[in-house]
Amino acid sequence: MIIHKNSEGYPDPTAGEALGRIARDNRRAAKERELLETKKNFDYLCTQMELAADKFGFDFPGEIWLRDRKTGRIYKNKHKGG
Repeated sequence: MIIHKNSEGYPDPTAGEALGRIARDNRRAAKERELLETKKNFDYLCTQMELAADKFGFDFPGEIWLRDRKTGRIYKNKHKGG
C-alpha cells in the first residue's frame, strides 16, 4: 500500500484513496474501451469473411469462433448463412 503525502510531506490518506479510485476507474475504462474495440474488429472481420465466402459461393452454416491471441478470450458470432 502506497501512502500518499501532501505538499508538506505529511501522510494524506484521504487524497491517496481518492487518487487510487481515480486510477482504478481509469484502468477499468481503458479495459472497457479495448474490449469494445476488439468486439468491433471481430464483427467487422466476420462480415468481411461472410462477404468473401459469398463471393466464391460458400456459406457459413453455423458460428464463427475466434480466439484473441492477446487475451485468450473466445468470440462467437452466429451467422445467417446456409
